[in-house]
This record gives sequence, C-alpha cells and structure tokens, in this order.
Amino acid sequence: MEFALENISFIKILEILIVGYLIYLLYRFFKGTAAFNIVVGIILFYLVYIFVDQIGMDMLSKFLEQFFSIGILILIIIFQPEIRRFLLLIGNNTLRGRFRVFERWIKDGNVNVESSDSTHSVVVDAMQAMSKQNTGALIVLTKSDVNQITDTGTKISADLSADLLQNIFFKNAPLHDGAVILKGDKIIAASTILPLSENPDLASDLGLRHRAALGVTENTDMIALIVSEENGKISYAKNGRLFRNVSSDEIKHIIKEYYKN
Repeated sequence: MEFALENISFIKILEILIVGYLIYLLYRFFKGTAAFNIVVGIILFYLVYIFVDQIGMDMLSKFLEQFFSIGILILIIIFQPEIRRFLLLIGNNTLRGRFRVFERWIKDGNVNVESSDSTHSVVVDAMQAMSKQNTGALIVLTKSDVNQITDTGTKISADLSADLLQNIFFKNAPLHDGAVILKGDKIIAASTILPLSENPDLASDLGLRHRAALGVTENTDMIALIVSEENGKISYAKNGRLFRNVSSDEIKHIIKEYYKN
C-alpha cells in the first residue's frame, strides 16, 4: 500500500483532475442532445471491444480495432457542429475571463459594450407585454459587431426601450418580421435575417422563429430570446440549445450574466 502511494506523483493527480474536468465539461455540453446518446453508444461499443479483447476473441477484436482506427475521422465529421461549439465554450470560459483586465485598453467589437443594470428589466418588460398579446418576437443579444447579420435588416442604432421593442414587433409594423439585434443598451438593427438551424433532431413543432434562434447561437456566443406568436410562451437559445417556456426571472438572469462576462 505504501509502495503504491509513493508511485502516485503530483503529475498523475493533476492528470486525473484534468481528465475528470474535461469529462464533466463534455457531459454538461452534450447532456440533453442527440449527440449525448451517440456518445453513450460509442462508450458501450468500446467496452465491448475491451471485453472481447480480454477473453481472446482475436478475429472480432481485430475487426473492432480497425473500426476504431477510422472511427475518429467519422466522429469528427458527425460532430463537426458540436466540436465547434465546444471549442467556443472553452475559449469563452478561459481566454476572455483571463484577459478581461486588458479590455479597457483593447478596442474591438467584443469590448466596451455599455449595458446598464436596467437592460434586463427593459427587455423582460417588453417580452412580458408581448407574451400577453401573443405578439411574436425574436431578440438577439450580442457583444460584438455582427455586420453579416445587421446588413440583412435595417440598422437603427437607437436607445433601448420597452415601448420601442413592442412597436417594432407590432404585427402591422414594417420591421416586425425578422430579429432585433441588441448590443448592450442599444438596438442596432431590426428585421434582420438569421441562419436557420440545420439540426435534424429538432422537435417538429418548432417554427421558423425558434429555428432561427437556434441557428444564430450554434456557432456564436450570442443569445436569442423568443416570444411565441402561437401561445405567447417565452424561450431562449444559447450555444445551440433551446430552453422553452422559461420564467421572466430566468430571462433577467440570462441577460445580466451575459453582459457581465
């Protein structure tokens, strides 16, 4: 027992902690998605390979070994969107937080976003009012310049207010179709066109508004807020995942945390 403990170095302990943390991140990222079921299937398949290798079934073991040798390439192709989102998640949670101290001197599209404490309250008040009236709405939060999206709509650059949001999404208003883009306390564009999600596993009852919300968040750090025109329910999309029928308090928390980081 003492000999075994002596051979456990600090590097080994650190390695175990790192691997455990990566497994936790993967679990949190894939949980609730179709990809999670695929990952579970791969793990079970690998356990079968270990079993047949241990009991000496050489032919089957060689077959499974060849499968795993080309399986990495297959997985990269299958999980290309998920891998991209996972790398974005890692980057957003590490580099941005570590270099936040330098943001006041760095002037690019990702910093100097002015957002007051009342931003989340203004957005939620507007969404609650539209929810009661079954007014469909799609609001995208961004911290960077997204010209590829704003160029598809009408640029506004107006101060954020609940009345303005409601007027934009009023059914007979000229800008009610499409999404509104918010950057801090500013409405920078309206009636924008968002890319639709290409995820084949989405629920069949999701309309274009929810699919567009998922599409714009799949490969970016933006957050999309949705008010359903059919039932007035409020949802939001983040990292390519949709959270349906959420409370106003949850929306407030999401907005506040988004602009805090």
